[in-house]
Amino acid sequence: LKEQMELKDGRVSYDAAKLVKMLGQDAASLLPDIFARLDSNGFVDTQALTLLLELTPKVKYQTSKEEVKMLLDLFDRKRSVSFYGYDLHRVNAAVILLGFGVEKEKAVQVLKEELPKAERPPWQYVLNVFAGYGAKLKPVAPEILAWSSKADNDGILVYRCLLFIDPDLVKELPPGLEAKLRKSPGQYGLMAPELLFHLKIKNEESWDRFAKELDQEPFYLLLQTLHLLEKYGPQAKSLAPKVEKHLTHENETVRLAAGVCLASITGQAEKSIPVMLEIVKTHFSWHAGNELRRLGPAASVTVPELMATAERRPGHTAKMLREFAFDINRQAAFEWWQGRDRK
Repeated sequence: LKEQMELKDGRVSYDAAKLVKMLGQDAASLLPDIFARLDSNGFVDTQALTLLLELTPKVKYQTSKEEVKMLLDLFDRKRSVSFYGYDLHRVNAAVILLGFGVEKEKAVQVLKEELPKAERPPWQYVLNVFAGYGAKLKPVAPEILAWSSKADNDGILVYRCLLFIDPDLVKELPPGLEAKLRKSPGQYGLMAPELLFHLKIKNEESWDRFAKELDQEPFYLLLQTLHLLEKYGPQAKSLAPKVEKHLTHENETVRLAAGVCLASITGQAEKSIPVMLEIVKTHFSWHAGNELRRLGPAASVTVPELMATAERRPGHTAKMLREFAFDINRQAAFEWWQGRDRK
């Protein structure tokens, strides 16, 4: 990927950019290369800025003074406005700064200047990325809420985004929208159940919608549904049988998501752990280890297996396996190591 990011004109191939976005925390080692695409002589690589926008909430990374300056410099460059009506580069740079927790006052000031200029809200992809920043965008939540009056589709995408940024702003929906959501939740996909559950509105239609989505074939729809159901915990317990069947899905990512979801809605991880641990042991990835870690204390029983597997794996993989083991249960990992040394 580092080689792919050294292509002429500072551009990254579509496939390489797609892979970078999938890396999660592992992408942190690529951030210096991405920052380098922000040319200091006046040419802004929109693609690099977009990559940073997506990756910032997913990684732990300490920005250098030079990297912060590169983002701040974008505030002063004159460019034509985007399709939405605001300066895309200024907004993205400000959001990234808030994500890294640096120069927050300047970033908020720029966002308060730019966001009200929008003639329409950005499309769903951008709102989903903003939602990933959570409470870090809370200082500009009122400006985002104002977009709902300019939006198509009753502003539901804006309200959903705000659930993650400042839930207190979404205490009630505009007159008529709640009725629309209850009458035809399928019209809005899974966003309708999300909003209705947040507002504590009883709606069996939404559970029916979830049940139908769990029968969908495309794996990306299953992932979306499983990740969403996970948030509702025991409220979704009636759907446990449908979730459990996906522990045998052909796609490993779906099996991992089903394992976390099932543990969340049933409060028990006994059925999830063997499936998830087998994936970690045979096809280890950072994502697989992180999903296992998300089971919380219930995953402690996997620590001996993780530590033993690390003994048989090469350098970086072994290091990651041990890190997950210590994150899950530090004491159990130390005890395993001490037991090995005694032998």
